[in-house]
Parts: sequence; structure tokens; C-alpha cells
Amino acid sequence: MESISLETVAPLAPKIPQIAISEPTVVPTSTPSPAVLKKNAIRISLRGSTVDGVFAAMFSMTTTGILLSNFLVELNASPVTVGMLSSIPMLVNLLQPLGAYLSECATSRFRYSLFTNATARLLWLFLAIGIAALSFGYINSQQLIVLTLVIVLLSHMLAGLGNASWLSWMAVLVPRQLRGRYFGLRNSAASLTNLIYVPLVGMAVSKWPGGTLQGYGVLVLFGILSGLMSIGCQYFMVDV
Repeated sequence: MESISLETVAPLAPKIPQIAISEPTVVPTSTPSPAVLKKNAIRISLRGSTVDGVFAAMFSMTTTGILLSNFLVELNASPVTVGMLSSIPMLVNLLQPLGAYLSECATSRFRYSLFTNATARLLWLFLAIGIAALSFGYINSQQLIVLTLVIVLLSHMLAGLGNASWLSWMAVLVPRQLRGRYFGLRNSAASLTNLIYVPLVGMAVSKWPGGTLQGYGVLVLFGILSGLMSIGCQYFMVDV
């Protein structure tokens, strides 16, 4: 009997091509956290924001509160008009959600603040022009009252659109462990400014040679300048 030799064939192992798996790329967000920002940049930003608060307080006290109410009383405004003046700031707070959405669509907090807040403050130039027109007899007191209410409404609407953006901006710039101390210092500086500013400008308006209306018109120009200087201080803050 002849023997038959059998050759064993090694099993073929399937060749599986190696697939290179790339690691996911992490794309940094456009808004850095306070830990990412340099300490020097944070320090300069906080100083700029503090000075911003001082000038903003001067503008705010010029265009709101007792000075503006006294101006309307000098124009013989009715109690309804004074009530409307007090209700406008609370009414426009309803625009803050819209302002938050628009600020998220913007690529720069500084440019968004420049558009909303600077425009809101420049609107008060029309009131100074209106006071001058009243002095020369081009308009009457009732027309100036209506102009004042329109300016207050538009100015607060624009400011309401910018409030949420400013708060989110400061949340990025101020480190968590410094927020309480910093905002306490900033608010104290603004309150001290109000304490000194209101009596001084109130006395200046009451003793103005051309009368209280003209004195308030000059004060409005000074308030607009203070408001623009407040916006200028934001230039030194890190933009996000």
C-alpha cells in the first residue's frame, strides 16, 4: 500500500487594514475664562471698569433722578408725565432677553456696547438742542416735555439691550474669587461719586445766570461727555 503524504496548509489570517483614528480636535471657544487671561490684562480691565463706573454714575445722575425730575417740574409737567418718566426704566427691562440674544450673535462685547450705550448717550444731545430752542422761542414747554419723554424712552431701550452683554462681559473678566470684593469696590466708588456730584451740580444749576433750564442744558452736555468717557474706559478692558 502506497502512503499518501498530506501537506497541511496554514490557515489564512484575514488581513485587516489599519485605520488611523485621529484624535478629536478641540476648538477653543471665543470667550476665554478668567483663568486664561493674563493677570496684567485682568488688572488693567478691572481698573478701566472702575473708572467706567465713576463716569457712568455721573451720566446716570444727570439724565435720571432728581435732576431730570426737577427739569420737568420747571417745565410745568403734569403728575402723569412724572409718573411716565418713573415707569419707563422698569418697562424697558423687558428688552433684556432680546439684548442677551443679540449680544451672543455679536463677535465683540466692546463694539456691541459701543453701539448700544454710546448711541443711547448721544441721544441726549437732542435734549440740549431742545433746551436751546426753547430759550430762543422756537418750541414751547409742552413740546420740550414730549421730546424729553421720547429721548428717555429711546435711551433706556438701547441701554436695556446692552445691560445683559455688559454683565456677561464682566463675568468673564472678573475672577470668581474676586467678584464680591471687586463689585463692592466699584459700587462704593460710584456711590461716592453720586454723593459728591449731585449736590454740586444741583447748586450749579440753581445758581446758573441764565436760569435753571439753561443750567440743566449745560449740565446735559457735561453728562454726555462723562458718558462718552465712560465708554472710552471700556477700550482698556479685554474684549471678548
